[in-house]
Amino acid sequence: MIGNSDKETNWIEGKSNVDKSDFFKQTQCAQYAFELDINAPASRVWHALTADIGSWWLPSFHMLGESSIIELETHAGGRLTERVDGRELLWYTVIAIDTGRSIDFAGYCTAKYGGPATTMLCVEVTSTSDRASRLQVSDSLFGLVTEDSVRCVYDGWKQLFNEGLKKYAEK
Repeated sequence: MIGNSDKETNWIEGKSNVDKSDFFKQTQCAQYAFELDINAPASRVWHALTADIGSWWLPSFHMLGESSIIELETHAGGRLTERVDGRELLWYTVIAIDTGRSIDFAGYCTAKYGGPATTMLCVEVTSTSDRASRLQVSDSLFGLVTEDSVRCVYDGWKQLFNEGLKKYAEK
């Protein structure tokens, strides 16, 4: 039975004097955003972002191994997945899409991947000229997030979109 003190007798598995701080962690929320200018029309960037995602997803970002396949289903309820040899990883679920313009995702991170945490990622593509566009990325994370984990996610998405998507779309 859980009481009001930091120490509780018989709180878990009959152990006495269990320190609850060993089990309960404080949840936090963090948000970040960044923009990336791309020397390619918005339509090309959108096509690369959605239809060609497996072509520019950097090998070091394949969580199941470099030979895994990355796929995105572009409809509400669609999934961003990675799969190989009978193993599959759900990166995100599409929660909203404005085809050609923006896509919103919800994703979950288990303890194995730095969580538990939930991430709400939005990726927008806007035209800046006939031959150029801007990618806007914003993310909100909540759960067991730290400054280090947020920095890691932020740096990761910047690297993936800059070295992967941008280079692919500008070819």
